[in-house]
Amino acid sequence: MKEGYRFVDCDMHIMEPIDLFDNYLDPAFKDRVTSSQRRVDGGSTGMRGRPLWFFDGTPLSNDGNISQYNRTRGPLVSGRANKNVMFAVERGYDAEAQVMGMEMEGIDIAVLFPTVGLSFLGRDNMDPQLSAAICRAYNDWLHDFVQHSPDQLKMAAMLPIHDVNLACQELHRCVKEYGAVGAFVRPNYVNGRYWHSTYWDPLYSMLQEYNIPLCFHEGTGSYYSTIEPRFGENRFMRHVELSPLEYWQRNCFSAIESGEREVGSVAELLGGADNICVSTDFPHFDSSFPDVSTRVLTNPSITPELAGKILYGGARLYGFGEDDFAKADAAAKRRDNQAARA
Repeated sequence: MKEGYRFVDCDMHIMEPIDLFDNYLDPAFKDRVTSSQRRVDGGSTGMRGRPLWFFDGTPLSNDGNISQYNRTRGPLVSGRANKNVMFAVERGYDAEAQVMGMEMEGIDIAVLFPTVGLSFLGRDNMDPQLSAAICRAYNDWLHDFVQHSPDQLKMAAMLPIHDVNLACQELHRCVKEYGAVGAFVRPNYVNGRYWHSTYWDPLYSMLQEYNIPLCFHEGTGSYYSTIEPRFGENRFMRHVELSPLEYWQRNCFSAIESGEREVGSVAELLGGADNICVSTDFPHFDSSFPDVSTRVLTNPSITPELAGKILYGGARLYGFGEDDFAKADAAAKRRDNQAARA
């Protein structure tokens, strides 16, 4: 909680460990995923030896490296980088570092997204079975990661985008077995299909059934959608004829970063802040951590009350209620008690 306002980080990031696929990938696919970098001193994530994976001999795009890992190469961080995240670097980006960051920002619940993982699947002609195996490995690792404090850390499932049936299978597994509160894909045009294609109808139907939001996360952090509204009561899809603004108000959320000066104008244009939420972008070096929540609350374009609604926006997006916040409060209190005894 921040100054009396509940705060859900709709888009906190993790840093993938360099041994993720060594430990979690189905053995049948291990010869198809290789790395050019062995672990070196500097933490389990190889921050001084970043992971650079190849799938079927093809390197990933450079999104994740540009956003984080390359900024740690000789010197460790640049002069413009946010050194407030260095405690997470030194901890090897473990789950406790996530919870520590949440405490510093006043975050009650955080939903976790990848960093380099945003580049795993955004390519044409990828073997659908390999795509699904990569997602299973990442989701299995993330599920284990959030067990450190499952009432505070929540997972957004990575979905294989090269076969709609495999995407449905992975969504079902992650929601029913792992308690995923959302799913994400890149918004890019892949294999000749836009996201408003009827090809994806089975996935959208399942999202509607489970009442799970689908988050479109570009490699640079932007959220947008080209979904055609065809479905019933899902937060993203409704079968009604409305204006574009009404579709947005009923079906969509947009995540802001802390320093955006146009928030007030955007809220006015959208008829309020009910569909706006906040991404801290922690632990990336270009984030404004640990001042994200403070900067939102002091944004001169909005009132504190409107800012508080935006901090709470992630709760509306993911469907968190008072029971979820009570569990998160209890988890934070247990952690404080354990720290006091240590």
